[in-house]
Amino acid sequence: MATPPFTEGASGLPIELQGDHALQLVFRHMSLQNDAGEETYEGASESRSDDPSRSLRHVVMFDESEGQIGWYIGYDGSACVTLGREGADVIVSIAFATGS
Repeated sequence: MATPPFTEGASGLPIELQGDHALQLVFRHMSLQNDAGEETYEGASESRSDDPSRSLRHVVMFDESEGQIGWYIGYDGSACVTLGREGADVIVSIAFATGS
């Protein structure tokens, strides 16, 4: 679980996270670039949903510094976070309540 205030990592600027509840997901001790100097993550840094039939409301990257990347995940309803492994890969799963 994460608790407000939600802020950007480097700047400290406030983040208005949508959702009744929040998770903070942080990956540490990792490279943000591969051996060729290419970014390892090139996706969106923020996503929102206003669909009332879904629990997931807001996902926002709050930190992207060398060796660390962090996300806030805003949602409504209940959720369960689990970690698993498939070979050398670590799998992070967020399961929302039925009907979410």
